[in-house]
Amino acid sequence: MKKIIIPIIIFLLITFAYIYFTHTTNKNKIPPLKVEEQKLVLNNIYIYGTHLGLTGKINILDDYDDIKLTLYNGDFKDYDVNYDNGIITISENINDGLYLDPLDVGTYYAFLKVARTITTKEGNEELKYQYYIIDNETNYKNMTYYTISNTNNKIKINSDNNYNTLMFNINNTKEKNIYDITIDPGHGGRDNGAEALGVREADLTMKIATSLKKKLENLNLKIKLTHQEKQLSSSETMNEYGTHGRAVIPNEVHSKYTLSIHLNSNSSSKPHGLEIYTPVNINYDFANILAKNIIEKTGITPSTNKINKKYDAIYSRNFTTKEIEEDNNKKTSKGYKAYDITEKSNYYYMIRETGGNMTGAYVDGRNPEISEGNPYYNSNIGNETYLLELGYLTNESDLNIITTKIEEYTTAIAEALKENLKLS
Repeated sequence: MKKIIIPIIIFLLITFAYIYFTHTTNKNKIPPLKVEEQKLVLNNIYIYGTHLGLTGKINILDDYDDIKLTLYNGDFKDYDVNYDNGIITISENINDGLYLDPLDVGTYYAFLKVARTITTKEGNEELKYQYYIIDNETNYKNMTYYTISNTNNKIKINSDNNYNTLMFNINNTKEKNIYDITIDPGHGGRDNGAEALGVREADLTMKIATSLKKKLENLNLKIKLTHQEKQLSSSETMNEYGTHGRAVIPNEVHSKYTLSIHLNSNSSSKPHGLEIYTPVNINYDFANILAKNIIEKTGITPSTNKINKKYDAIYSRNFTTKEIEEDNNKKTSKGYKAYDITEKSNYYYMIRETGGNMTGAYVDGRNPEISEGNPYYNSNIGNETYLLELGYLTNESDLNIITTKIEEYTTAIAEALKENLKLS
């Protein structure tokens, strides 16, 4: 009996192994794709927040029906692009584009996919697809992005592959020091921030940040505070730059979002209301959700401030021509090299510095007055950062809302992030 059973078992094991190997091989094998000789040449590629953006050049005749960016791994995932006079952009906004977090584990090849209607010999019309290699001629040949923790993937983007186009290698990661969101409690230690009516800004920003951290962790997000309660003594201030500096931590931990928590003040008691400062050149959908939630849950009103206003309670502030000139003159008068500030650079330093080169980070150590600069000055992977001025300490009505409705503030912010990240 044993003589019969053993060969049968061996046969079954061999058969199972063959089927498994064949299935696995076929599953991972990507069939060859015919590509055109012409290439889409990239002159800009970056990741901002949770989205990949790019800009490139290619001359395509006007007889096309549709143009897509496609990711190919045997099947196609298509994304809309803009094409204008030889220029391809995936989005007009730095926080739009290819949403990276939902991509499944695997290897993907990126192409420009052009559809044209042709007439067959039989006289029928049908769509023909052509595929163009994406040639990355930027300085950023290798990029690494970590998805939010409920996906827990590591995405490596490079161009070393059979097609000589952008390649996305996506794998699960076990790396521990990766965070989804950085929360910056404004001020702290020796720096009390604004003070009014017996209340210090730093005390409230820490309470709000701590409460928000707990709510976001309940959504299974990993949260990093730039500093903890009582971490700074009354004689200390937190470094802004250098290793573990306030504006550097978000990049160190590879977070996708940074929320800098602040409270406003004014020499007059009349100014009041919520002000959310955003990067320039963004899709404002999330900012509007954030503002709407906070206003509805707390009863705070949109700010009376009209300067740099984009929507109710939402503001974007960049450097003006005059400010750039003044900054450059100040640096050169001291014998320093001027920074590369442009009118596209964000004014508020936390937004600017955490966003890398997409939002105009420029503190790179060239100024001796700042001993350590921002090591991510030239990074093309940045945080989507918002500076939240949650009300005016110098307005009695605002102050009452701020001090009594911390739970409502943090619930509103958490729910906005939940909606934006499409969390269940």
